Amino acid sequence: MQPIVILSPAEPSAEQLADLERFGALHVVCGSPLQRADLARVRIHTAGSAIVLANREEWLSANADTSTRLSLTGADTTAAATADAPALLSVLNIEALTFGNADFFLSVEFIHRENMQFVGDTETLKINEVYGQAFLHPSFMSGRVYAPVMLDTLVCQAYYNEHLLRILQQLIFSHGSVTHALGLAKLRAAGIAVDDGSESDEEEAGESSAHVYLVEVPRRFVGRSYASLFSLACFEHRAVAIGLYRVVVHHHQPLWYVTPNPAPECLLREDDRVYLLANSRPELS
Repeated sequence: MQPIVILSPAEPSAEQLADLERFGALHVVCGSPLQRADLARVRIHTAGSAIVLANREEWLSANADTSTRLSLTGADTTAAATADAPALLSVLNIEALTFGNADFFLSVEFIHRENMQFVGDTETLKINEVYGQAFLHPSFMSGRVYAPVMLDTLVCQAYYNEHLLRILQQLIFSHGSVTHALGLAKLRAAGIAVDDGSESDEEEAGESSAHVYLVEVPRRFVGRSYASLFSLACFEHRAVAIGLYRVVVHHHQPLWYVTPNPAPECLLREDDRVYLLANSRPELS
């Protein structure tokens, strides 16, 4: 397992450190991504990927009084202009130190989706809808930026659709729930006897359970329609295709992105991979 390094200006609590140690080769280093010296100290130039998280608690505390004094529009404008400044500066520092690493992957959390335009290319698909416009930037489509506002939408939708959270849990934690495992470990560490219920869960799930797999598209399907691959997965492998993971050359650089539910007539490419829901990993041929 590749080592994981957390660069943070604050030391984690004893409880947080105990949880982090369960991940194995993990190291916590005091420092800030706003300082290139600290990034060089953790050897960011040798990393395979990095995640920049926004400090939402600090931002909410600093802007609580300001938001009450300003109008709604003024507060939103001021917040959008300043809340993500540390994350943007961290991105600039990381990109400068990893410029020569073509395989490096950077993912950034922004409090305001409007600031996604400052990462990667500014080109975007144009639609007549303000809310969705930010999500059509190449940086978002390739998974390099995201915003907590998506969680707000999810919470609202879950109120009207009680099965939504269960579906997303299966998609994200299809091979086991990390939070559930950590919760059980804490109870056992406290001397409380618990039954994880794994056997009963497996019996209850039976043939209806499924996991998410990313599988290469067979060579014989290159140039054929997505509908033909969907039929193969469904009728021969008892799997459901839910999207493609594909690459394009964008400004002389490879850009990977997810295409959920492609059109049936979408032509498959040599480098395409397909997301499948199945009981076991299908071997497409």
